[in-house]
Amino acid sequence: MAETKSSVTDHRHEQSPPQSTERPPGQEHRQPPQPEPLDIWSDWLSQAVTAGSDIAELFRLEVQLALGDARRMLLLALLALPMMMLLWLGFAALMTWLVIDYSGSVTCGLLAFVLLHGAALVSIRLLWQRYKRSLKLPLTRQHLQAFMGGMQHNETQTPEP
Repeated sequence: MAETKSSVTDHRHEQSPPQSTERPPGQEHRQPPQPEPLDIWSDWLSQAVTAGSDIAELFRLEVQLALGDARRMLLLALLALPMMMLLWLGFAALMTWLVIDYSGSVTCGLLAFVLLHGAALVSIRLLWQRYKRSLKLPLTRQHLQAFMGGMQHNETQTPEP
């Protein structure tokens, strides 16, 4: 039985072609040339420059579109301003008319007209003060003062050589 196994294994070895590490001349196995690190960095840098210039061009074009839209929005605001003024006057006239109709006194109607406009001006003034405070950048100033205070505190504690 041992002979049959060896004959079978010998028979298998005979069927497989001999594997040689040597190649015929002209068919040497050549590895593709590895790119140099400098070439890799150069390619990467050129791609980064191309991407950066594309992004800059996109930014420039988008800013041009935004400026065009801002001009159009300004024109629309200028058109809407007189219409809002007329709407406000119409609303105030309606309120005045309702007060005159309800009370029967023109004086009360004119007083309602003045009070309505006075209340609107007071609310505008309060909003103006609120927005004016936020224009002073209070949180940024607070952080800057804390930073500068910390810098001054560190300067006073550092011993002089």
